[in-house]
Amino acid sequence: NLQEGQDREQFLGLVQNVQDTKVSSHSFNEDAFAGIMDALENMDWSDYGARILFLITDAGALRHNDPLGAAGMNEGEVLEAARRRQIKIFVLHLLTPQGTKNHAQAEAQYRQLSADSNPRIGDLYVPIPAGDVNRFGTEVERIATVFTQLVREVAAGKPLSPPPPAKPVADPKAKAEALGYAM
Repeated sequence: NLQEGQDREQFLGLVQNVQDTKVSSHSFNEDAFAGIMDALENMDWSDYGARILFLITDAGALRHNDPLGAAGMNEGEVLEAARRRQIKIFVLHLLTPQGTKNHAQAEAQYRQLSADSNPRIGDLYVPIPAGDVNRFGTEVERIATVFTQLVREVAAGKPLSPPPPAKPVADPKAKAEALGYAM
């Protein structure tokens, strides 16, 4: 839950217990929407002004017409559920060699799922070429650093400086800066 995530050591301890599934799904796609809906509906987000959910995946999501999809929803419906709760969805998509045939379909899903009405942001989709673990770590660190700095500045009562006006950006760090300022 979100309270457990406030303590760094406790959070890292919990993350150490995460395991990959030993049961294969019926397709390369996974039930990502069910996981997102569980987080949206069953976690208490009320104490947080900035609400960001990170989906980290190497596969597309099961859609509403898949009988094994627990959420029974499409990306637009999940995005709307997140918007109603004022939660933004960042997607880090590991473009692994195993998913090559799935990449384009999954990218389209996740760009829609992470769409932001701010034209400077566009979407919060971050592709990680070749599923590179080092690149993944770098992107997570860049994004986390932006949000950590913003929280520190707000907590210290410092006025935030808006990011420089520019056309839509592709860089995840710049998107995080624009999103953080908007939030």
